[in-house]
Amino acid sequence: MHPWLVTALAGFALADQPVLHDFESYQNGTHVPEQTYYSSDITSPVFNYGEWRKDLILSDRSFHLFFTLDYTGAGPYIFRDDDLSLVYSDPSFDYAMNARVQSFDGKQYLTFWHGARNRGDSQGFCVFYDEHYQLAWNVTLGAPLTVDADMHECAVTSDDTVLLTAYQDKRFDLTSIGGSTNDMLADSCFQELNIVDSEVLFTWCASDHFSPDMTYWNYTSTFDTRRRGSADDTAGSYTTSSGIDVYHINSLQRTAEGNYLVSLRNLKTLVYIDGKTGKPVWNLNGKLNDFTDVTSPEILSANEGSEGALGFGWQHHARFWDDAISRITFFDNHELSTQLGCTGPSCSRGREVRITTSNPENLTVELVHDFRSSHGLKSVIFGSMHPLPYPDGPTKAETKHYLVSWGVNAEFTEHTSDGRLIRDVQYSPLYSGHSVGGIGVQSSRVYKQSWVGKPLWPPSIAFDRNGTLWVSWNGATEVKEWVVFGSDTAAAFPETEGSSREGSEQVVEFMYPLEPLVRVARAGFETKIELGHERPAYVKVFAHDVNGQVIGYTGTLWLGHEMHLRYKDTLSYIALSGLLV
Repeated sequence: MHPWLVTALAGFALADQPVLHDFESYQNGTHVPEQTYYSSDITSPVFNYGEWRKDLILSDRSFHLFFTLDYTGAGPYIFRDDDLSLVYSDPSFDYAMNARVQSFDGKQYLTFWHGARNRGDSQGFCVFYDEHYQLAWNVTLGAPLTVDADMHECAVTSDDTVLLTAYQDKRFDLTSIGGSTNDMLADSCFQELNIVDSEVLFTWCASDHFSPDMTYWNYTSTFDTRRRGSADDTAGSYTTSSGIDVYHINSLQRTAEGNYLVSLRNLKTLVYIDGKTGKPVWNLNGKLNDFTDVTSPEILSANEGSEGALGFGWQHHARFWDDAISRITFFDNHELSTQLGCTGPSCSRGREVRITTSNPENLTVELVHDFRSSHGLKSVIFGSMHPLPYPDGPTKAETKHYLVSWGVNAEFTEHTSDGRLIRDVQYSPLYSGHSVGGIGVQSSRVYKQSWVGKPLWPPSIAFDRNGTLWVSWNGATEVKEWVVFGSDTAAAFPETEGSSREGSEQVVEFMYPLEPLVRVARAGFETKIELGHERPAYVKVFAHDVNGQVIGYTGTLWLGHEMHLRYKDTLSYIALSGLLV
C-alpha cells in the first residue's frame, strides 16, 4: 500500500457556511448573508433561522425549496429542504421569476419565467427544463397581443396548456381617473396557449370588462408623456409597458371547469372569469365586491388584528385548492409599504378564505387562517402562500402545513394547519423600506416541492496546496457520498473525462482493482475532503447515490503545484480549467 493511502484518510468538514441562528448579528452585518465556493462560481445565501422545529417540519429527502434570486446574475435556485444547502443554480439570466416544478405530458419540469427587467412588469419567456436541466419548451404570447410574456405567471393547467400574463399598452380613455381621452393604458391581459406549438386558445383583457375608475391606483402625471406614447411618438409603444397600470394582473389559475381565477392587485380584487365568455362570474373584494363576510367572532379573535375576510388588498398568488373551488389562499400585502416590526391590522399575511357560491343571490366568504411573520413584516410587493404538501393540481393532497413567502422581505415561514409557526428563515437581512433593487435579494415566490435532478455535466472539483479537495455537482439531487480514487500515474484512470452518467460502470470496472482512497458523505453543496500532504499524483472523485451506485464522476485531477488560479480570494486554489488531464 502506498504511504499516501494511509495518510489521506484524514477528516473532512462542511465547506458550506452553516445555517445561522442569530437574528441580531445577521441583521447588523456581522455575518455576511451570502457565500461563494471553491469548486463553483455560484453565489448563494447564508440562511438564518429563528424557529425551526425539525420534528414538525413536513419533509422527506425529495423535498426542495425553489427560489429565483439575483446576485451578479439572476436565475432559478434549488435548496434541500432538510438542511437548506444549495442544490442547483443557473444565474445566467438577466431577470428570472417563479421557479417551481410543474408536470407536462406526464413528466416533471423545472419551470420559470425569464426576460427583461422593467418597473413592475416585464417581457420574456416561460421555459421548461427537464430533469437533466436541458431546455425542453420555450413559450411566449401570441396574437392579438403584441408583447412577450409578463413575469407574473407561467402556470401549466390540468389540460397540459400554459397560462401567461401580459401588460399590453393601448390607447384608452382615462378621464375617469384624471387622465386624457387618448391616454396610454398598460392593460392587464392573459392568454392560454398550447405548450408544444404556442397556439393561442384564449385571450382576455381587463379593460374589456372593468372601468378604469374601479382602480385604487392613483393616476399620476409623473410618467414621462413621451414614454406613455404621445400622438406623434408611437415608436416603441409596445416594446415595454409604459402606460398607466390600472389593473395589475399578478396571478392566474385555470380551474377544472375551464374558468379562471385572476388576481387584479390594483383593483384589490380576486375575479372569477367565465372561460367561454370572458365575463366576470363574481368579484371577491374591491369596489365591485359580490360577497358578504360571515367570519365568526371566534375566528376573528383567534386571528388578532384581522379585519375580516374582506380586509385585504394589493394581494399576490391567489389559488383555489379544492374540488369545490371554495378554498382560496393568497398573500395579502395589505398596504403599499414595507416595514419590519409592524403591529396591528396593517401587516402583511398569508391568508386562506372559504367562499360559498351555491346561491348566486347570497355569496359569502369567511376567514379560515391568517399567518403572520414573527418579525412583523409588511411587504409592498411579491409574496406567496400555499398549502403543503404542494399538490400536483389543486386537489391531490391533504393540507397539513402552509408555506408563506414574504416577498420583498427575504423570509419564508412554515406553519401547521392549527396556526403554529414551526420555521421562519431569512435568506437576506430584512429592512424597512425594502423594495426591488434595494439591499439584499428577494424572491417573488418560494415553493416547496419534490424534485429529482440528474445533470449531464460532470461534478466540479478544486484543490489547494495543503492537500484539500472541494467537490460539488450543480443540480444533482441524488448524491449521497463522494468516493476518491488515487494513483501515481494518470494511466491508472480511463481517458474519459467528466462524463456525468454515461459509462460510469465501465469506468469503475476499468479502475479495478484500485481501492478507494477515502469515502466522504455529501456535506452541503460543496464537500471538503482532506487528503493531507502525502498524496497521490492523480485523483478522480465519484458520486454515489443512496444505493451505492455510481451516478457521476469528475475528470482526472493532477495534484501538481505549478498552476494556481483564483476561484475565491486567494491564489492557493486551482480552478477546474487547470486541473484535468
